[in-house]
Formats: sequence, C-alpha cells, structure tokens
Amino acid sequence: EIERLLLKALAKQREERFATTGEFIAAWQAARPALHAAAGVFGPQTLSPVPPGRTALPGALVRPVSPTPPIQPPPADRTPTPLPAPLTPPPPTRSRAGWGLVGLAVGGGALLLAALACAAVVWAALNWSNLTAPTATDVPVVAGGATGWQSWAAANTVWALAVTAEGQLVSGGPGSVVGWNMAAGTLDTQLTGANGLPSPHVYALLADNDNGQLWIATADGLAVTDGQSLTVYRRASGLDSDVVFALAQTSQGLLVGTAYGPTGLNRRTADGWEPVADFPSAEAEDDPDHLATMVLAILEDDQGNIWVATTNGLGRHDGATWARYTSADGLPDNAVTALALVDGEVWAGTEAGVGRFTGAGFEAVPNLAGWHLNGLLQTTAGEVWASLDGGLARRATQNDDWEFYAPADLPSYDIYRGVEAPDGALYFGTEAGVLRVSGTGRSVWRVPNVPVVPGFGAVTTGLEPGQVWFIEEYGARSDVFDLASETWQPGPALNCDYCVPLARDAFGRLWAGGDLGVWIFAAKGDRVAHLTSANGLPADSVYGVAFAPTGEAWLATPGGVAVYDGTTVTAVYDSSSAGLEGEAVHGVWATSDGALWAATEHGLSRLDLSGEWTHYGAGDPFQAAVWVHAVVEDANGAVWVATNGEGLYRYADGAWTNYLPGDAGVTLPSNEIVCITLAPDGSLWFGTYFAGAARYDGSAWQSFQVEDGLIHSNVNAIFVDEQGAVWFATSGGVSRYRP
Repeated sequence: EIERLLLKALAKQREERFATTGEFIAAWQAARPALHAAAGVFGPQTLSPVPPGRTALPGALVRPVSPTPPIQPPPADRTPTPLPAPLTPPPPTRSRAGWGLVGLAVGGGALLLAALACAAVVWAALNWSNLTAPTATDVPVVAGGATGWQSWAAANTVWALAVTAEGQLVSGGPGSVVGWNMAAGTLDTQLTGANGLPSPHVYALLADNDNGQLWIATADGLAVTDGQSLTVYRRASGLDSDVVFALAQTSQGLLVGTAYGPTGLNRRTADGWEPVADFPSAEAEDDPDHLATMVLAILEDDQGNIWVATTNGLGRHDGATWARYTSADGLPDNAVTALALVDGEVWAGTEAGVGRFTGAGFEAVPNLAGWHLNGLLQTTAGEVWASLDGGLARRATQNDDWEFYAPADLPSYDIYRGVEAPDGALYFGTEAGVLRVSGTGRSVWRVPNVPVVPGFGAVTTGLEPGQVWFIEEYGARSDVFDLASETWQPGPALNCDYCVPLARDAFGRLWAGGDLGVWIFAAKGDRVAHLTSANGLPADSVYGVAFAPTGEAWLATPGGVAVYDGTTVTAVYDSSSAGLEGEAVHGVWATSDGALWAATEHGLSRLDLSGEWTHYGAGDPFQAAVWVHAVVEDANGAVWVATNGEGLYRYADGAWTNYLPGDAGVTLPSNEIVCITLAPDGSLWFGTYFAGAARYDGSAWQSFQVEDGLIHSNVNAIFVDEQGAVWFATSGGVSRYRP
C-alpha cells in the first residue's frame, strides 16, 4: 500500500499524481495501517495533525508553572575551557544518505526513523571530557495543565537558533522550543505541544525584533508568537504546504520556504500567505530545468537580490526575473543546504562543499570541498564558521586558512546552524545541547532532566524495577524514567537489529520485534533467542506477541500468526489454514478464557480453546472493514476493541456493543481509538488519534485534553505505574497524571 502510494505521488506525469496535497494526506492516512506494518513498530502510527486555522493561547511562552532552578553557567572565576587544537581531517566520503534537516521531515516518516536512529548511535559514542556543561537536578515542568499533571519534552537536539531583541537565545529542534536567558545562562521558557507548538519538529526560527515576534517553522505549520499568544498558519491560510523549512525577513517582506508542496516559496500578504507564482520550481527533484519545491534556505544580499536554496539548485531573483544556478555553474552540488553573506559575497553550502558567487557563476572554496554543510555564519569580527556533518570549521582571516574541529572534541558528530549574540558569543546547534563559543572558551547548555526522544509510540516497564520505559514513535530509540529519583536517562540498547519491545511473558522475559524477526531477552536484557523465517516463521517481520495459557507464544507477522512453543514453530494460521481475511496480521492478543484474537487489515478473528475460528468483519459487528489497534480484557472478563474509525467495541457473553462519540453518556473525544490500558483499579484508559485521552470506570466517562494537562493530543500508549500514576506516550513528549 505504501509503495503504491509513493509511486503515485512521484509519477512523472502530473495528471498521474495526486491533484492536491490534501488528497495525498488523505491517502497517507488511509494507508497508516500499512505504514505500521512496514515499520514494524509496536504501537499506533501517526501523521501530522491537520486541524486548520488560528489558535490564541495565553501563556504560549510563559514561564514554567512551578519554579525551575536556573541552570548555572560555568563559574566566572574559572578559566574557560579552550577550543581544542584544530585538526585537518580529510573530507568525509560524500553520501546521499540525507540532507541534514531535510531527512527529518515528518512527510518522510520512514526516513525520520532511520535518521534519528543513526543519530542516536553516533551520539552515544561521543567524548564529552573536554566540555563544560551546566547542570541542574530538578525536572522542568511544561507550562499549562491542572493540578496532578506534569509533562516532559525533548529539548537538547538543536537544529535552529535565534537571538531576540530582549537578549534571549531561542533554540528549537525535535521536541520543543526553548528560550535561554543569555545574561544568566539559564533556562527561561519552553514551548511544546502543551502550550501551542503545532509540531514537535522545529526546523527554523526567526526573531522579528521590530514587532517583538518569534516565527517558528515546523513540520505542521508556521507558528508566530509574541510571548502571550500564538498563531499557526497552514495551507488553509494560503501556504502551499504545512511543512516549513526556511524563513527570511527581506525587503519584500517575510518569505517562507516549504517542502512537499507544489511551489516551495511563499510570501506574506496583507490577507495571509500566497505562493510566489513565478518561482521556477518543479516537484521532480531531478528536473533539469527547474529548482526543487523543497526550499532549505533563503537570503537577501546587499543588492536586494533574493537567493533561494533548494535540493535541485540555487535560485536568484534580481527584482524582475529568476536565474538558476547548478553544478554546471560551479556549485559543488545541486543540493544547496545553507546560505550566507561572507565579505559581501553570497556563499552557498551544499552536500559536497561551498561555492562563492563571482558574479557570473560560482567557484569552490577549496578547504571545504567534500563537506556536507549544515550552516554558514560570518561574525561581526570577520570570522567565518561552517557547521558540518562531522565537525566544525573556522576561517579566522580572509586567506582561506581553515581550522577544523573534530567530532570527538565537540558535543556531537553533526553541528547545525549558528548565530552570533550582541556580545560576540557564538551559539551552535548540536545533538546534545547548545554549544556556546566565546573567544577560546566553550560550554554546552542543556535542558536538565528531559527525554532525548521527541515523540513516543509505546510505553512499558523498564529492565530494572521502578522504571518506566518509553519507546520512540517511528523508531527504536527510547528513554527511561526512574520513579524513585524522578530522573530521565537514555533507554537501553537492545542486542538486536533495529527492534522494539513488544511484551513480557510470565517469566519476565522481554520479546522484541522488527523487520528481521523476533528477539527474546532475559529480564535484565541479555539476549536469549532470535527467531526468523529460517526458524519457521511465515515472514521475518514480527509486529506483536501474545501468550497462551499453555505457554505458547503467538506471533503476528505479515504471513499470518505463528505459534511458537519455546523450541519450534508448531503452527501457522493464515487465510488458507484458518480463514483469516488476509495474510498480514498486525496484532495478536490473549484473553483469560484461552482465546487468541488476531487483527488483519480487514477485521478481527478469534480462536477459542476448541480450535474453532470466528471472524468479525464488515457487517458483523463492524460497519466496514476496520483496522483494530488494540484488544484488552477488563476486570469483568469483557473484551474491549479499539478501532481506527468506529470507536470502541465491547464483547461480552457473545454480544457486541459499540461506543461512539455522541452516544448518550459516552465521553469519547474521537472515533479513532489507538490504545487501551486496564488500570489496577479496574478502570479503562483510552488514547485517541489527535483527540486526547479518555477514562471509563464502569459507570462514568472522563475526557482529557491538552488544556487539561496533556502535552500532545495524539496519545499512542498509556501506562499505569506501580504508584497509580497514569503515563501518556504522545507524539510530542510524555505526560503524567496523578489522580
């Protein structure tokens, strides 16, 4: 399903493609179940929400609701840690693995998985011995919400930076937007989904100091805030796409670069936004005559020319016409990732080096040949800094003598865009916080005690007692929260090939699945076994596991349900052997009566202890073919079923009952239910697709929304810990509710 969708979206003939982005989004949402299966991720799969329009949220950039002790900068009387002796490594082997921030766009969910997972592996191996890092122990609390709620959002991977007129440094990346008091070196504010951020993925920031506003480019719209209210602009407001990558304040007004839309360049108007009609772009990335519609940077030069960097060349508008520059004109590569004015010249960073504009074309900056550029910056003192995939480079003078700083001496392997503060200090984005460089000293500013992962798709118990383990949405990274110390730490790295936890058996062993089979781990994480098709599984991908009362494990695979007795695969249930309405089984569950429940893309099937299968699909009891996300048995033995469009179903004594929003006495915020959790007190908790959560105690319903304290409306998983607190794994971070 996903392959067919993408082939249609990328068809060479326009009439064969989707007519609008809205059609593509609708088709992608309809194919979410297949994306779930393809990714092999435990838990519901999500896309960017698409609610249009404007929100006005008091407290959009307010201080945390409870005071957070400031992060202390390095003591003033301590000698700053000098930058390490520069190295001159050979240029890295050129790779097309990604375009830095481009590869992290929500529009490419699978690419997001791979990029973030790889980044996590690199980050874990870094040498921090030469850096100073401000520290604090108290947990920052996300603003908003009622008593009993607390939320956390990632903040220490930084892709974008800005400096406001008030002297505040603002950082953004996957997780949140953070305001820093530069004078004190302290955390000042945090903007997340709980107080208006439309997406946890932030690609660019722009401080409009004349109007006291901050513009925020995200994967789900363009946000602007004055510190008190926040407005979100999307396609309904005139933008050609909801995915915004680039911002620039020019003499022609505010220009916005987007991706995955028909144009890529937008301008602000008196009534909203409009695409720049004459921008010579095309959706095909390899079009030989056009720029790409994926815009990564925008710059106005000293003569008023507008330069637009795309993934298929660089455009220049001289006020009347557009010109396109490519590798044929001297650019090192057609994928242009960064722009800057250096000594009055336009410099263009690409995937394979930097070119400087000579008036007729570009010539390469020799010392940066082969490097993938993430950012370029010339300081007021005349220095030039290049942020690289693999380090940081500095040119102190105009004679092209460059000093290179290796990843081992920096907070992370990749260094992202930088900004200069009024006092001359430089700040760079990294995967481990904000890198501050002042003279020969440097330090790293980090938000204390927050998760690394920006969004979570599953939650379970940790490998150690008293831990809650959160698994990345669309990925295999994780974070662990320790209940006793109230602290976050990166999750364990399982000894498997890109697998995610699925369930624990009666012996405490952890079962984890992925596209290369299922792994079994001892309680402490030591690998016990690995099963693939070579061991009898009908397919290598494993999406779910359930355990029979007799001890067998039932495994959900694209080839049916495999029964594993601890030694061999003893049976496979599929369309031919069991009558399932499809081979691909994306979920399996067991109930106390010994029954096995298996979900396919067309409905739900039940195997009872007598060996008889019963199939539930369109017409009985469902209105149409549905995707079942979860099956849970309540304290009374009734079975609850979460569907992707028909709300909840309850199965008891052989009869089905349907619960929908709007039914008398039913407070469900949506008919798309993505998870169900049975709490120790017998109540049921439900997570929905971008509509919050709900609770049912057997007699009364409750609804929980962002305004109540949730950090994000897309609730992928819910967990109740040993202390009775309810944890919500969402697309924008983690929330905890203590009733």
